[in-house]
Amino acid sequence: MEPHASPSPLPRSPSSSLPWRLPAAVALATVAIYLPVVRNQFVPWDDNRYLYENPHITPLSWGAVRWAFTTFHCSNYHPLTWLSHALDVALWGLNPAPHHLTNAVLHAANGALFLLLAYRLLSLAAPRWQAREVRLAAAAAALLFVLHPLRVESVAWAAERKDVLCGLFCLLTCLAYLAFATRGGGRRYGLTLALFAAALLAKPMAITLPLVLLLVDRFPLRRPAAVGWSRLGAEKLPLFALSAASAALTLRAQQAGGAVSPLDHLPVAARLANAVRGICFYLEKSLLPLRLSPLYEPRLHPPLGPYLIAAAVVVTITLAAVVRWRRGDPTLGTAWLAYLVLLAPVLGVVQAGRQVAADRYTYLPTLPLALLTGAGVAVAWRRLACTTAGRTIALVVAAAVVAALATLTVGQIAVWHDGETLWRHAVACDPDHAFQAHEAVGILAEERGDLATAIREYQRAIAIHPRFVDALDRLGIALAREGDLAGAEATFHRALEVTPADSVAHANLGHLRLKQRRIPEAIDLLTRAVAEDPTFAKAQRLLGTAYLMAGDPTRAAATLRAALEVEPASFTAWNNLGLAEERLGHRAAAATAYRKALALRPERRDLAARLGALTATPVQP
Repeated sequence: MEPHASPSPLPRSPSSSLPWRLPAAVALATVAIYLPVVRNQFVPWDDNRYLYENPHITPLSWGAVRWAFTTFHCSNYHPLTWLSHALDVALWGLNPAPHHLTNAVLHAANGALFLLLAYRLLSLAAPRWQAREVRLAAAAAALLFVLHPLRVESVAWAAERKDVLCGLFCLLTCLAYLAFATRGGGRRYGLTLALFAAALLAKPMAITLPLVLLLVDRFPLRRPAAVGWSRLGAEKLPLFALSAASAALTLRAQQAGGAVSPLDHLPVAARLANAVRGICFYLEKSLLPLRLSPLYEPRLHPPLGPYLIAAAVVVTITLAAVVRWRRGDPTLGTAWLAYLVLLAPVLGVVQAGRQVAADRYTYLPTLPLALLTGAGVAVAWRRLACTTAGRTIALVVAAAVVAALATLTVGQIAVWHDGETLWRHAVACDPDHAFQAHEAVGILAEERGDLATAIREYQRAIAIHPRFVDALDRLGIALAREGDLAGAEATFHRALEVTPADSVAHANLGHLRLKQRRIPEAIDLLTRAVAEDPTFAKAQRLLGTAYLMAGDPTRAAATLRAALEVEPASFTAWNNLGLAEERLGHRAAAATAYRKALALRPERRDLAARLGALTATPVQP
């Protein structure tokens, strides 16, 4: 049976009452505010794995399409996002500016679509309002959404293309659904399904959108009286089926990447407490968007007070919504429920990653709050605009709010200029708890050869979180590079005290033993590292090197081949494999390995000479 809907309850045609210049103005204002983003670079936080170190999206081909739809790369399943990155790389290469500009244009398009959606919803919710009042409310909601600094992370971070792309398809889904709900038709229903599927394929954050559509059915569409709840539920079953499939794929992707925290690491009670705290945290940042950080880090010993306050706020708002609903005004209740439903996937009940919150998580959930605020602006305008002084005050306040949001947004865009700026800002936002940000600053310092700064930052991270194994491992490596082998050894042992099965610490300690020429101990430690993580290419490479130094080229060659299956672009592994094969008398295999190594490091003249000497006389197979 073809899906249908009750006759449209619209008091007027929104499309004929909303000038196209209004959404165009919102889109142009958004692009203008976000134009400084083209000066930003890629940041070494997922931008590398998504873009400039991702060979799977270059070139744009059927192979790239197949990879996008079958991969769980970066613990995610969002094939449309991968394809959008592949298209950008095909068009612009790895120049950061057009990648950032694409994000800004998508965000601007979302602002225009949200204005249109807000206008249609408000036309239904407030049929007695004049058209100019509805336009004012919709424009205020759209501007609040696009200009709020909480949006910056989703736009200025190239790897967060998935937010703006998912937002685009979610807004289109809602518009298509409104057309179906008010005018009926199987084609409109099919378009709704297709757009929702696209939203899920851009980012699974959209999985709760069908519940929001049910809320919209209740208010402002008021469809239950016309078609009944059973019909509305049956109508949403295909949407819920798509959500279930997306949720299953996402959970599988995150489990495959080790991104999901098990219950023994984070109990259910703690997850629920964090969820309640998160609901209020995003409200707080929406009302006062200051000290926005790329990484809100967990407290090792969080005080109870903020959780109790958050619970009180949630209960208070919920009670207020219930009271108003019983008095015949479901506006607050609908917006509050929509906010909670859209926020539910990122509240940490299923904990993924090490952040406790993220600005990017607000991209969809704050849409109903922006709509509610826009309606409030229109109500305030109706009360103030009756006098000249009131209109002047309203205009001055509106201009001040827009200017403040725009200023904060431009400042937050600059935070994402490069990795160094980003992570130093994160440290400045929360210097007493930013252990992961300190580690990130240390990594960047180490990459540019500043070992003193790297060691200092790793030590600061460990001072905040003494059981932070990643920083312990990195500190040990930096100390070894600086020549402090005793300090490095002590640090690796500290890491092993925290995590006895830490393959990285075992591998690093084994590497240290190699430097000290304590080969049997190195082999034992590296063997344990490989046993703990058979895909750990560095440990396999070091173990192969240890076997070579121990005079066992047979085991060296076998281990190095295993390392190259995981890490085929390792110069050291190819070079040492060549040495092992040469010692075994396999001159053809040795020559092949040397050629592979030389292709990776063509400047190595010593290797070229060795290869030339090896192939100067006839080679026996």
